[in-house]
Amino acid sequence: MRFTSLVVELIRARPRLVVWIVVLAQAAIWLFLPAIFYGSPPGNLAAILAFGREYQVGTDMGPPLAFWLADIAFRAVGNHVFGVYLLAQVCEIVTFIAFYALARAIVGGPQGVLAVLLSMTVVVFSSPSVEFGPLILARPLWALLLLHSWQLIGQNRRSAWFAWSIDCGLLLLTTPAAIGMILLVTGFALATERGRRMLKSVDPIYALLVIIVLALPYLIWLVRADVLALPALPAPADLKARALRWGVVLGGLIVATAAIALLAILNSRWFAGKTEDAPIIYRPPVSPLARQFVYFFAFAPAIASSFVSGLFNLDRAFGGAGVALLMSGLAVVVATGDMIPLRRQRLLRSVWALAVAAPA
Repeated sequence: MRFTSLVVELIRARPRLVVWIVVLAQAAIWLFLPAIFYGSPPGNLAAILAFGREYQVGTDMGPPLAFWLADIAFRAVGNHVFGVYLLAQVCEIVTFIAFYALARAIVGGPQGVLAVLLSMTVVVFSSPSVEFGPLILARPLWALLLLHSWQLIGQNRRSAWFAWSIDCGLLLLTTPAAIGMILLVTGFALATERGRRMLKSVDPIYALLVIIVLALPYLIWLVRADVLALPALPAPADLKARALRWGVVLGGLIVATAAIALLAILNSRWFAGKTEDAPIIYRPPVSPLARQFVYFFAFAPAIASSFVSGLFNLDRAFGGAGVALLMSGLAVVVATGDMIPLRRQRLLRSVWALAVAAPA
């Protein structure tokens, strides 16, 4: 008689419950760790709170939404930074719940759980969520934008246009990388037949109006502050150094996916026992359009963000590694096939838990 662990049975029977358990556990780690051990706000969090108290429409640090929300969370718990830590973890929860909804729509619930588990090892390891700011707030908005984009392109749900426009508007109020994110989504839509057909309706016009209304105050500030311009392009003599910077940033993103590669290797046939009868996680067939969507948004954001970082000599991926690598777990699941065997389950669980807990 085949023995199947409780974890596998939960993934098959209650995938949504498994996602909530692992996401809340990860959020609890990053919520109580700084609250217990940090004597002062980490990184630029103090500066974000200082800018947030002024409620300016724009600052040198970028669009204002993250600063406003940080101050609201700070005041809501009696002027204590714990509120900002809690806000950061709410962002993480929304990110992975939205990502699971997208994965479930493409590969089904059980394999959607695997996609979430894999992406958690990348996002948590590459960009911990203690220091709330635009990079943290951009993650749930990007996950929601991808979800609603798939509902529009892949599922032809016109009702998702309003939510899509809200995502875009809030992204523009969150990070300077928002324009690039929206252009990636628009470019994919234009490159596919169903996407072009979707854009021929009148719905995009109404969506554009909503986006303009949401982002208009910040756009006015940009014009008045005379900062509505791209940074200076590098001189020809600097191109070699900038290309090297691009390679360094892109290499850092690749290294951040090391946990996924390790888990895939450990789950391969090379390490399987001859007598092992591994349980299998099934999924319905994935359409060609869904494959294109997953692969495009798994690779294009990482390449584009690292290129911008190299071009303008930035220290890290433009828009954040959490945004650039969010779809990596789903891409691996889609590439693996309709049936994914789970071999050496105890070792896989231990490695995954270590990859998630190690940054803390």
